[in-house]
Amino acid sequence: QTSGQGNLAGGHSPVWHGASSSSDGHRNAAAQWGIRSKEFGGSGYNQLLFDDSDHQGRVQLKTTQAATELNLGHLRHTADNFRGSFRGLGAELRTDAYGALRAGAGWLVSSFPIEHSASRRDPAGDNAPGMAHLKHLTQLAATFNQAATLHQTVPLAVHRGTTGAGHSLLSADKAPQAPLAAQLTAVSGMADSQSLAAAQADAQSKTTQASHTKVPHSTDPLIALTAQGGLTLTAAHSLQLANGEAITLASGHDSQFITGGPWRLNTGQAIGVLAGATAPGPNQLGLQVIAAQDPIDLRAHNGTLAVQAQHALTLTSSHAHSDWAAAQGISISTAAGANITIDNGNITVQCPGKLTIQAGKKSFIGPGRVAFNFPAMPRSTPPGNWISTQLLDLDSLDYNVSGMPYEIHFNDGSLQTGLLDATGKSQKHLDVSHSGVKKIVYQARPALPEHVAPGHKLIDF
Repeated sequence: QTSGQGNLAGGHSPVWHGASSSSDGHRNAAAQWGIRSKEFGGSGYNQLLFDDSDHQGRVQLKTTQAATELNLGHLRHTADNFRGSFRGLGAELRTDAYGALRAGAGWLVSSFPIEHSASRRDPAGDNAPGMAHLKHLTQLAATFNQAATLHQTVPLAVHRGTTGAGHSLLSADKAPQAPLAAQLTAVSGMADSQSLAAAQADAQSKTTQASHTKVPHSTDPLIALTAQGGLTLTAAHSLQLANGEAITLASGHDSQFITGGPWRLNTGQAIGVLAGATAPGPNQLGLQVIAAQDPIDLRAHNGTLAVQAQHALTLTSSHAHSDWAAAQGISISTAAGANITIDNGNITVQCPGKLTIQAGKKSFIGPGRVAFNFPAMPRSTPPGNWISTQLLDLDSLDYNVSGMPYEIHFNDGSLQTGLLDATGKSQKHLDVSHSGVKKIVYQARPALPEHVAPGHKLIDF
C-alpha cells in the first residue's frame, strides 16, 4: 500500500540500520551497513558487510553456500544487525567445503611483519628473514658436507648437486647450482617494478641485483613458509613429505625424531650418519645406539660392514656375549699394523713387533669346527624409473595422431623416442634417466594428401 506521502510501505525492513546521521548513532549495534542479495527460492544469501564501529572496523564478504566467508579487521560474531562476541583480530578465510590457494608465480607465507604505514610501505614480496634463514642453511650444509667428506661418509647432495656436480632441477642450464644454492637464488630474486614484461624477463634470467626500480620477487614458482616464532605441521592421521629431488631437514640446534611405533629409514643408495663433527655430546659421546629391549641387529646384505675408530673401539655386553661371524673371514686391525684374521678355518695373529699373550691359563687345543646359524641375506633389485606421456586435447587437432613420432629429452642429454597410439598415448619407457625431463617434442607425421588438412610441423612443450 501507499502512505500519505506517496512512499511505499509494508515491505521488509533493511537488515542493517546503520544510517544514523549523528556520531552517537554509529557507536552501537547499528554501525553496520552493506549489500545483501537474496537466493532465488531459498533462504540463502550473499553479502558484503561494512562495520564502522569506533576502533572496531570490519569488512565481511560472505555467502551462506558452505558457510564461506572472508573476514577482515575486528572479527566478531554477527547475525543480521546484531554485533555479537569478539572473535579475534586480523583476517579469516573459511569454508565448510573444499578450498584452494593457487599462485602461478609463487606464494609467500610469512609471520615476519613489514613496515605498513602512511609514510612507508615495504614491498609485498619482502622476504629478507627467509633469505637469511636459507643462507644460514646453505652455510650449515657446506660445513657438514666438508665434515662428511673428511670423515669418509656420505656427502650432502643438496650442497654438491643432484643431477650432476653443482647441478639441480631448479637451476638454469646457463648458471647451474646445487639445490640449496639454487633455492637461495630463487628466493633472492628482484623483479622490475615498472613493466610486467621486464619483471618476467628478470625472473627468467634469475636477477638478484637490488635496484630502486626493482622489488623482491622469487625467480621461480616457490611456496615459501617463513616463521618468526615456530612452524608446526600436524595431521590427525598421516603427514607426507615428498619431492622429486632432495629434502633437507636441518636445525641450528637440536632435532628430535620420535615415533610411537616403528621408525623406518629406507634409501635406494647409501645412508650416512656422522656424529661429533665439531665436538662430542654429553658424557663425551659421539654416536650412541641403545636398544632398551631386544637385540641390535646390524647387517650388510651386500658388501662389507666396516667398523672403524681413530682411537679406542670398545664392544661390551653387560649380561650375555658378543658374537662375530662371517661367511668368509673376520679381520681386526690397528693402524700400527697389528692384525688378527679368522679365515679359511685358521686364526692368524700378526704384529710388527712383540706378541704378548696375557692370561692366567694358556690352552692351545687342536682344530675344531662349530657351525654358526647365519641369517638369510636377501638381495633386492629396486625398479628403475619409467616414463610415459600423452598428448591431450585431441579434439583441437584436425588430424589423427596415431603414429606421430615423439621425443622425450632429459636434463642429462639422454633421449627416448617412440610413436603415439590413436589416443595420444606413448609407450612405457623403462629404466630412464633420473635427471628429470627437459622437454617433450611431438613431430609432424609424413606429408598428407592435399585434401587432408596438415598438422603442425612441430609442437614443442
